[in-house]
Amino acid sequence: MQKDEIILRISNARISLNSVLSVSIQQTNIPHAPNLTFRTRNEIYWRVEIIGYEENCLKVKVQNYNPTDISNFESQLLGDQIDQILFEKFDWGELEPQLSTYKKKELLKILTNLESDPFSKAQMSLRSAVTPSRSEVTAFPLPQLKTITDEFWISFNDVYFKLGYVTFRKQVRGVFEELDFLIKNEHILPEFESVKFWFSKRLRAKKIRVSVAIDLKNYEVTGHTATSTQIDQITPELIDSIKYQRVLALTKRDDLNSPDKALFTHQEILSRIEMEDIPGNAFNQTEDDILRILREKGEVRNKKQLAYLAERKQTENHKLYYTLRPNFGFMFFIEGRSSNHYVWELLDSNATYIWSFHKTKGDVELQIKRMHAIINTIRTSGRNNYKGAYSSDHQDNDLVFKSISHDYISSDSIEAFPTWRKKLNEQLT
Repeated sequence: MQKDEIILRISNARISLNSVLSVSIQQTNIPHAPNLTFRTRNEIYWRVEIIGYEENCLKVKVQNYNPTDISNFESQLLGDQIDQILFEKFDWGELEPQLSTYKKKELLKILTNLESDPFSKAQMSLRSAVTPSRSEVTAFPLPQLKTITDEFWISFNDVYFKLGYVTFRKQVRGVFEELDFLIKNEHILPEFESVKFWFSKRLRAKKIRVSVAIDLKNYEVTGHTATSTQIDQITPELIDSIKYQRVLALTKRDDLNSPDKALFTHQEILSRIEMEDIPGNAFNQTEDDILRILREKGEVRNKKQLAYLAERKQTENHKLYYTLRPNFGFMFFIEGRSSNHYVWELLDSNATYIWSFHKTKGDVELQIKRMHAIINTIRTSGRNNYKGAYSSDHQDNDLVFKSISHDYISSDSIEAFPTWRKKLNEQLT
């Protein structure tokens, strides 16, 4: 006997794999009484080839309906649990002699080798008849209809986000082939595929629980549906909360993977928090979105300063840049009458830092490159050392640098913000 073949003992109640292990005939695709019964005078054994195994379901094909050597039956061991056995089509010429009673029309979908059978010829004559009688019509097999239901867990990694739905592939017990399942949710977009880690995190589930229903007609799939409470929980409110959490995560990241990069655009910075290593701005968040969320975060000390710089001073059509180290912050570009000003406002900080380049000294792109170098210097030596080096003409003496302290920013003084605003505007010439 080949390694991928086993012996089965067949009865009207159970299919036995050895003297101990068996499954009910109801857990196979063999029709049972009253549609079919086996002869009981002699025990029936089949030698079958193992075609496949998945989720406790054994798929086999009968190779010999009357094997002479069944010595391995008692000792054959199967390491996996088997709850169901599915047979490929039976050879009618081999099967019929082993049957005691049967309803042939209930068996047609699971049989082969019908060509020489008188019943099959009668079927062909019936199909060609122009005006079949009522008795002839009854010879057609009635369809066997069945619905299989199942529940299981599937990993978020195996679920794919599409336009208005998610999809996954799965073979369900009782069905031979894998099926493509679809769960609808109008709030889901294909862009979410790159950030599905955040959905898993927000739902506190690495897997989703799925309920499926599969309609079968004569053992062939005619339709199927799937639902999941976790997918149903993806609402606009949950999506907004993920946007919020992702932006807050920016303040906890650093740029250790880009040691020479100091300033980032909002597209670059959002791509750095994709946990699946897929870059992109899945939620189409703008610079204003990031600023608004971070300003609304808890008790941000310099909330008014950030709002003023973003809403009143940032020059239109110029990018807002971000820093990650030494602190998370915003680099605003403000165009004055005679100079271009780069204003660095750190989140929850004690001061505002301003670098001013005369418009005759290089274009904006060159000035941005210079700001990259300056922030890298501060990352290395610290803000206080940089201010000391500038004051002693040892650093950046070809430009104007100024820091404005956030005096009394945490107090109830109504003078704190107007004082800061006056000092800022004095520098933005």
